Amino acid sequence: MAKTRRNKQPIRIISWEYFQDMLDELANRIISLGHIRRLYGVPRGGSIVAICLTHVDNRLHMDDAYPTPIHVDICGPVIIVDDIVDSGKTCERFNNNFAVASLFYRKGASFEPDFYAEKIEDNTWIKFPWERE
Repeated sequence: MAKTRRNKQPIRIISWEYFQDMLDELANRIISLGHIRRLYGVPRGGSIVAICLTHVDNRLHMDDAYPTPIHVDICGPVIIVDDIVDSGKTCERFNNNFAVASLFYRKGASFEPDFYAEKIEDNTWIKFPWERE
């Protein structure tokens, strides 16, 4: 039986195994670019995803400094990583200066990431394995 939130929104619980499969897919897409090796994880969920991506492929490295276009000019390209592009508001602030990768992308968000592992077609709430009940 599917769980629901207080507002009756259905909840989809993501297992660690499925999370790993999604990471593998996302890492392969990023590595296929050839030249991008640096990741910045949007706090909080994006940081977890970025760290895990560096464990999937040791050619990927995580930046801890908030990226700016000047920073990129000096250090090279960065991919912004998030766990989910839900409304799109978080990723909009990067003003199309960076590529964005996300595990999930909700259809209808104001921002579409360059890379994502799965598109969500409805209003289901995604519960990641690292989140509390």
